[in-house]
Amino acid sequence: MKLKSVEILVWILLSLLTVAAQEAKKELSLEKGVAPHAKIDDVYRRFSGAYRKLDSEAVTNLYTDDAFAISPGNDIERGREKILANFSGFFNSVKTSGGSLTISFQILERRVSGDLAYDVGIFTLTRKSAKGEERIGRGKFVVVVRRMKNDEWRFQVDAYNDLPAAQSKQAAAINPKDLETLLDPIFAERMEKLHIPGAAISVVKDGKIIFTKGYGVADVEKKTPVVPDKTLFRIGSITKVFTATAVMQLADNGKINLSDDVNKYLKGVTVPNTFAQPITFANLLTHTSGLDEISPGRRTSNEAEIVPLGAFLKTRIVRQFQPGEIISYSTYNPALAAHAIEQITQTPFKVYLQKNVFEPLAMNHTSITAVKKE
Repeated sequence: MKLKSVEILVWILLSLLTVAAQEAKKELSLEKGVAPHAKIDDVYRRFSGAYRKLDSEAVTNLYTDDAFAISPGNDIERGREKILANFSGFFNSVKTSGGSLTISFQILERRVSGDLAYDVGIFTLTRKSAKGEERIGRGKFVVVVRRMKNDEWRFQVDAYNDLPAAQSKQAAAINPKDLETLLDPIFAERMEKLHIPGAAISVVKDGKIIFTKGYGVADVEKKTPVVPDKTLFRIGSITKVFTATAVMQLADNGKINLSDDVNKYLKGVTVPNTFAQPITFANLLTHTSGLDEISPGRRTSNEAEIVPLGAFLKTRIVRQFQPGEIISYSTYNPALAAHAIEQITQTPFKVYLQKNVFEPLAMNHTSITAVKKE
């Protein structure tokens, strides 16, 4: 019976040691090539332990009497008294709210020379509220550690700054109702002010639609409401995005070079030699071609009146500026790029987009062709 009790006790002790070792590993990790230093590493583990206990005095005791604290947005502070005041204020606010803190460190580089050492690393600070909601922040730091007369090591300089904020677990779960409450008054105000009859919105997170809603009407006379997954909107200048995508596809496939003269690929349409410098695909995509903007006469509601790109462009290309001289928005840029794509692929542009952009992206309700009335 005694032997069995001893075995159970040994098993419990081993389990506790295993858990302690795992916790210590979570608190401090060393990048490959960073040499461990038992006494310096112990300072970080004690720091983490004091954070868990919200013990400001224990944290402050890990600094030298004349230590420097350099934090974002604050003056350089020196001495334990000021450092203690900072930690006390922070920890007390967490205690008052019923929350908790944990902090861990990842050492990226370490140098030790005599009684001094420095570490460069990243820290991860997790703050949990009384309701269990977590906020995780990450930052970068540089510390100088000094060996004291009793052979213990203490922080002499502690300088840190935040990295881009990591998303909290709570923030990851966006409530669609909250989005609706936020967006409804914005759409109501802007649609009334700008006389917009109908609009739709979709919010996408991590590749998934988390909110979608239609506002207003799709037909003013019939008062047909906007249905976000059914109502079609005129594609307009969003065509430019798809045109740029198509140009980059050809460049990726080695069929063109962005620095190529577009005249090299045009048939029936020629960019005039008004300037010695040619217009390139890069100029077209960045609106630095120097072309004039399209004048009235580019729209029609009758599909029978649609003019092929080549015929439309043939007498309309006017160069106003040297390529690359200024940025000047011009619809001729994507129009000329689209015509070049037709010549290179021997495919009507609307068909090219359908096969190479819309279908692969499952954009089943998108096209640049005329659409029937709803």
